[in-house]
Formats: sequence, structure tokens, C-alpha cells
Amino acid sequence: MNIKDINLFHGNDESFYKKATENLILQKCKSKFVFFNEGDINNFEAYILKSGIVILSKMNRFGFETSVDVRYAGEIFGWTTLLDNIPRTAKITALVDCEYWRIPKSLFNYLIENKVFTQNLLKYYSNYIRINENFITFSNSGAVIDKLLFQLLRIGVVNKKEDSSIIHNKFSQAIIASFAGISRETVSRTVKILKEKNILEFDNCKNIHINVRL
Repeated sequence: MNIKDINLFHGNDESFYKKATENLILQKCKSKFVFFNEGDINNFEAYILKSGIVILSKMNRFGFETSVDVRYAGEIFGWTTLLDNIPRTAKITALVDCEYWRIPKSLFNYLIENKVFTQNLLKYYSNYIRINENFITFSNSGAVIDKLLFQLLRIGVVNKKEDSSIIHNKFSQAIIASFAGISRETVSRTVKILKEKNILEFDNCKNIHINVRL
């Protein structure tokens, strides 16, 4: 992946790409690396994931860490702090080894003045709001199977050709339970039911495949 493949940068000119390339800082990290913690006030950089998976988590009112979102290659995190200058609102942890671009605040100021970039950023956050509105709807559902399926589809990667969604094997049952707001034991029982209905299956690498049509 290069910067022209990133949706936020689509539709710009060569001078924009040159400026971005010269100022983006490419780095790598191992799994379990923490980019920043919820409440941090001394980290004012944004990030774009080049490869890998990161998980966003927050402390709930009972003091337990809860997984709330996931980012894949080409997606962004850490941007809201640069927009509103408030402390970090979530903890970001690498689920697998990752490559990512750091965006210093000086570059962010340049980007935000670019009309095409800001339009792309607005589209990104509009889509994010719609997804979270759906999350609220399904989280209010009384059916555990609905809650779990919605979260599996939300954190998976869709393969439109095969009408399936794939969840990486690094998403343990404990992590999935944290996303769905249910116990790990409930995840285990519900996954068994979904397998029996042929809605869900595991491949040889223990990745989860969901039949979207079913």
C-alpha cells in the first residue's frame, strides 16, 4: 500500500502527494504495542495504518477495559485529538505486527487546509457515525446471537466475491466477548450454534468465515 491507495488522500494532485510523502513517518511495531492510552494528553499525532490490525478500547463504568472498534490497513486513528485538542478518548493496541504512518501536527495542519482531504475526512466520519448508530440499534436487541453476529460482521473484513466476512484468528473469544458485551462462555456457545447453522466456519488457520448470505 502507498499513500495514493489511502481513501483520505484520493482525488488530490501530485504536489499534495509529494508533500505528504516527504512528511509522513513510516514505522513498525510488534503485536500488543500500545500507541497511546485513554486520557493521554502528551501525544498529539495522528496515524494511518499501512498493514496490520489495531484495536480501540475504553474503560467502562465498572473499570473494565472494553473493545469498541478496530482498524485495518488504510484506516486512521488518533485524529480527533488533533481536531478538538482534548485528551485521547481510547486506548489503541496492535493486535498483530503493524506498519503505520505517523502524522505530526505540522503535517496535519497542512492536510486540514486541503479541501479534497477535508471532504474525504468528513465522509469517513459520516460513515463512522452511521456504523455506530447501527451498533446502538443492535446493542439494544435482547438476542445474544444478534449482538454477536453484528459485532463479528463489524470487525471482519468483507469478501464481496465470496459473500463472506473474515475475522482474523488473533481475535480471541475473550476479545470478541469484549466487543459484544457478553461473557466468553456465551461467545463459545453462540459460535457453536452458528456453526451448526452453517453461518460460521473456521478455516485451516483458525480464521472465522461468516456466510453473509445466510
